[in-house]
Amino acid sequence: EKRIELTLAAFPSCTVEEFKIKFRAMCNEEPGKSALQKMLQRLSTLKLIGIDGDVTDSDTQLVLYPGIPLALDRNSIEESVAMLVKTEDSDVDA
Repeated sequence: EKRIELTLAAFPSCTVEEFKIKFRAMCNEEPGKSALQKMLQRLSTLKLIGIDGDVTDSDTQLVLYPGIPLALDRNSIEESVAMLVKTEDSDVDA
């Protein structure tokens, strides 16, 4: 268990709240609760982040793996947000 903690400590991390603040600064909008959950779960599935707790808790730590700067650019983020908003809107209409 200590080895896992040491490995995770080698990567930068932030809280869910800090992630939302940075997202808002980059995209000029705040993601909705379900959109944020989907986004973080997708990043985790792709092994771009590690989630240490419940994503609905603003104090949950997110471990940022080094692939993020290589994998995402502003256009990709905007496309992801648009897709999530569209999905979220269709869920509301259903």
